[in-house]
Amino acid sequence: MKQEMNKRSVIVGVFKALVIIAFLADWTAVYSAENTAELRDISELKYGKNLLTVGEVSVAYTEVIKLMPDTAEFSIVYLTEGATLNAASNQNIKNSDEFKKYLKSLGIKEGDITTVRYENYERTIYDEANTKPALYKTTLMISLDIDKNRFYDIIKLLEKNGVTNLRKDDLESFYYFTITGESATQEAGRRDVQERFLKIEKVLKNNGISELDILKYDTDKIEREQAKVKKYFVLNTLHIKTAKFANIGKIYSRAQELKMNVVNDLIYTVSEDTKNSAISDHEGTLLEKLHAKAQRIVGGQYSVGVPSKISVYTDAERDTPSPYYGSGDLVSNIVQSQVQPQSAESVSINPPLEYTFTVSIQGSFEIVARVK
Repeated sequence: MKQEMNKRSVIVGVFKALVIIAFLADWTAVYSAENTAELRDISELKYGKNLLTVGEVSVAYTEVIKLMPDTAEFSIVYLTEGATLNAASNQNIKNSDEFKKYLKSLGIKEGDITTVRYENYERTIYDEANTKPALYKTTLMISLDIDKNRFYDIIKLLEKNGVTNLRKDDLESFYYFTITGESATQEAGRRDVQERFLKIEKVLKNNGISELDILKYDTDKIEREQAKVKKYFVLNTLHIKTAKFANIGKIYSRAQELKMNVVNDLIYTVSEDTKNSAISDHEGTLLEKLHAKAQRIVGGQYSVGVPSKISVYTDAERDTPSPYYGSGDLVSNIVQSQVQPQSAESVSINPPLEYTFTVSIQGSFEIVARVK
């Protein structure tokens, strides 16, 4: 796309120059002698006798500059968890301050350590430690006949043995009660209910009640809902720049010691000072090439004079990705899967690649013609 734009600018420049040249080829027939004399005087001050400015040509030139990177940029993501937001925040601040102190001890400036993202989150998660297993509930329903003269005596006997749910059937004349038990296993629940029934049966038989019938006996599984707990998370993403590539591995190791996540987003770039210095070194050569290009456009019968306007601009091009500043998914991934800080083997520290960027210069030059 840029090459096409540069080609278009050249075509436009040529077209402009040709139109101007054609229009001004017979300029002496258009201007009065007084105007011609005035223009001639001004041109002679710039270019010398018998040289006159007859128009202007605009051109642009682009060149690719290649440099070796002198700066490394990467991210460290630190996620802390706490029972309260304050607890998560305090832990994050404590370790982040310790990490920054270490970075400064390596010669990294305060301005090269940037917090590009800081967020806090509340999550409701399953608390496996407090989640109880499923239970088995065994129910035994027993019917019996009670003489009305002994009713209160039998009630007292049942209450003494833990039975407080004696009922009378509305349609029949018998009474009934239930024995229930909950246990971690089905077998344990049955055994518990059976032992309690045999004890109550013996008490009732000793008191003259021998007619006991089993109306119902079953076991149900009771699923326990998983316990939930609210936890709080604080996410802090630091963007780091360093000119000492040998320190990158040290920084990664220290981050991992502090339970921080090393993001695999390392890029190598060129500092603004180095880039500006390179542009300054090329400006003289670029201007010469721009002037030569303008001369080619206007042809041999005209000369290119002084520039009336010159501008220089750059357009950086990187083959490597921009630094990673984190997203909401990162928190979910760490919280959900309990991802541990990345190991040294999972982080790439590759040698720096060549850094290229384009420098463009554009300007307008006066077109000078020799006149008699």
